[in-house]
Amino acid sequence: MRAALRHGAATGLLLTALAACGGGRPVEESTGPEPSSPLVNGCLAATATDARGRPEVEIRFGGMTAYAYDPACVTVSTGTRLTFVGDFVTHPLAPGRIVRGMPAPLGETPIRQTETGERASFDVTRPGAYGFFCDIHVAEGMMGAVFVEE
Repeated sequence: MRAALRHGAATGLLLTALAACGGGRPVEESTGPEPSSPLVNGCLAATATDARGRPEVEIRFGGMTAYAYDPACVTVSTGTRLTFVGDFVTHPLAPGRIVRGMPAPLGETPIRQTETGERASFDVTRPGAYGFFCDIHVAEGMMGAVFVEE
């Protein structure tokens, strides 16, 4: 019994340590789709890939990246063209935030629902935080966000 308790406690400590040390992206804690929420689909602007000043940014998914976007979290400047590259039939792109495991209503977003093809581009012209996810694999954590700054 003691060994089982020690094992359970050790497992709990390991899970806590993994969560604290980035053993996965944090779970969405925002209560709504407002751009001021610091956490969007597991992404924080402070730790997102910095691609500000680049005219185009590619976000790849599927294939070698499996159920993930690369980069999943990115900061860009207004005027940037986002290009998603992958198989949209297998991984349909959806705009929005995931809150408590469910898609949340979303205001204006440059990202559009895409279910066919292998490339889709969107121009970001307004500052804000815009979430996106795979309609099929969101439960596996296939989601991300783009933070747009002037």
